[in-house]
Amino acid sequence: MNVATKPARAYDWDAFRAAIEGIRIYDDPKAVELRSRDYYWYSPILTDDIGHCKGDLIVIPADQEEVGRVAAAAARLRIPITLRGGGTGNYGQCIPLEGGIVLDMTKLDKVISIEKGRVRVEAGARISRLDDAVRETGQELMMYPSTRRIATIGGFLSGGSGGIGSLRHGMLRDDGNVFSVKVMTVEEEPRIIELHGNDIQKVQHAYGTNGIILEIELGLTDATDWIHTAALFPDYDATLRFCLKAMEDKLDCYLLTTVDRRFARFYTKFGDLFPSDRDAVFAMIAPQERERF
Repeated sequence: MNVATKPARAYDWDAFRAAIEGIRIYDDPKAVELRSRDYYWYSPILTDDIGHCKGDLIVIPADQEEVGRVAAAAARLRIPITLRGGGTGNYGQCIPLEGGIVLDMTKLDKVISIEKGRVRVEAGARISRLDDAVRETGQELMMYPSTRRIATIGGFLSGGSGGIGSLRHGMLRDDGNVFSVKVMTVEEEPRIIELHGNDIQKVQHAYGTNGIILEIELGLTDATDWIHTAALFPDYDATLRFCLKAMEDKLDCYLLTTVDRRFARFYTKFGDLFPSDRDAVFAMIAPQERERF
């Protein structure tokens, strides 16, 4: 039986609402549908397969204690939970396949502590706000996705693997990028588990399917005022040769991305700066590298 033919399931919403009384909920159909979506529509296959799926109720806890109440009630009543951050994933990770609760984590957004080389933050914090906070201390995140203005840090850990900065610091799973993760289980009596070292891989890139990420401790590095650039080339092979040469010569970059000319039409804000007859390299380079670049 595929997703499209699964029968609808009934849940005891009266009992659930009573159990989480005082916690913000939304049941407006349009709001529920909107927050039951990510960027799955990039794929025509996913559009056909899961485009109709949505949750029944949006729940927006204000703090970790409220998350625990939701997890306990959902476990007791056997109601599925789909975790939701900014909803910027491309693969349908935050689409509820069997209805249930859409658990919006964006109110858990506290930056708990910033020290030299590390920051501890709640999972619902927007990455742009987090990066702005650490930059006030002269530091910056090791990496972040291109969707930093919308995406949450918990969503990035749950669904990401690399991003802007990974050219310097490796993949998200590599040592030094994430120091610890605080996770809540979904049980009638939820437990708090603190993961360190290689155990972090148990929840990294697991899309929130095996626990609710509450807090993350991330690595930081010294901040740089990166120069954002776009360079045009006559063909795609030339963009690849340029990037390989830049890496061989150890050009100090935070981002080095080739972009096929067929994507030019999506960069409307660039106007004539990215014409459809040229391929491009988008890069973030250190100020002292401007001339060499």
